[in-house]
Amino acid sequence: MARRLLTQRSGAADKWFAEEDGTYYRGYSIDTTSTISQVKRMAEEAPGRFGKKGDFYFEATMPREIIDDILRKLGKTWHDYATDVNLSEAVNVIFKQNYPKLTAKHWQV
Repeated sequence: MARRLLTQRSGAADKWFAEEDGTYYRGYSIDTTSTISQVKRMAEEAPGRFGKKGDFYFEATMPREIIDDILRKLGKTWHDYATDVNLSEAVNVIFKQNYPKLTAKHWQV
C-alpha cells in the first residue's frame, strides 16, 4: 500500500488518503488501545460492582468513532440510533461481534 496522507485527526480516529498504481483510496483507522486498557482495568477492579444497586453493570466502552462507523455501514444517523430501540440493540450486537476486546466479559476471569 502506498504512503497514507493524513487528512483529519479527531480523537482516536484518523482519516487518510492514498494513491497506488493510479487508484485512489480514502479510509480511516481507529486506535482502540486506550479504550481496551480502560475496559480491562474496569473489568479487573470492579467485577459485579455495578450490579449491586439499581441493576446497572459495566458491559463495554463504545468509542464514538466505532458507533459512527457502524451507523455509516447501516445507512443510519445518530438520530435514528437515539430514537430507535431496535437499532440500538442491533448496534450493540454488531459491536460485541466485531470488537470483543472492548467488552468487560472478554477480560473477566
